[in-house]
Amino acid sequence: MIITSRTNPLITGICALKDRKKREESGLFFFEGRKLLKEALASPQLTLDRILLTEQAASDLPSLPQEKVTLVSEAVADKLSQVGTHDGVFCTAFCQSDLHTRFSDRIPDGERLLMLSSVRDPGNLGTIIRSAYAFGIDSLLLTSDCADLYNPKTVRAAMGMLFRQRISLIGDPLSAIETLKEKGVTVYATALSDRSRSLNEVDKNGSICFVLGNEGHGLDQEVIAACSGSVIIPMAPSAESLNVSSAAAVLCWELFKGKRV
Repeated sequence: MIITSRTNPLITGICALKDRKKREESGLFFFEGRKLLKEALASPQLTLDRILLTEQAASDLPSLPQEKVTLVSEAVADKLSQVGTHDGVFCTAFCQSDLHTRFSDRIPDGERLLMLSSVRDPGNLGTIIRSAYAFGIDSLLLTSDCADLYNPKTVRAAMGMLFRQRISLIGDPLSAIETLKEKGVTVYATALSDRSRSLNEVDKNGSICFVLGNEGHGLDQEVIAACSGSVIIPMAPSAESLNVSSAAAVLCWELFKGKRV
């Protein structure tokens, strides 16, 4: 059986997952593309709900779990797609339900963490997730006012690393910072202050967490004050700043270098 109607209830329900409220109500999110499907199938922390395929995609991918596969026409595929050109693969999966409880876990010595406070752009968030996984960040901590993890732009920008990276949702950055410090983590704000040190000078032994703030105004002063210290990324004198996702990539790389040593 193949779905040919663009107004089929299943199709309209999946299209509605563009909306955050619908994602939260259903516990599902949407993504598309063969690359992301491959990552999803390989992830032990993700459970697929449904795989929708055009007939061409189904013939190209015969080994998929058939109990989850639904065939759709090209017209329906065009409606499902949120990008200009699609490859005939569309999926729904269950949002992870334990993101709020992971932060209470014990933090081993040598843990590398990155905390994001009020990072609102889903593209930036997805790019940071991708960098965090690539450079071995053990845990990514997100305040409740960050962009939605399951926003389609976040999912696309993360390039499947959302399905691999360990992520915890935290409510208040101040309490999270205090908890980290109590667990022996050195917490650095990435901000210019009277006690800022160059990233090159930071001791990267032990457990470390870097905190990054909002794209426009950075970190609040009380967050900076709550941290163990603050760091700046050395740049050319004429450069003003880095985009938050670029800054995150530099920080993750520095932690990766320290961990390798």
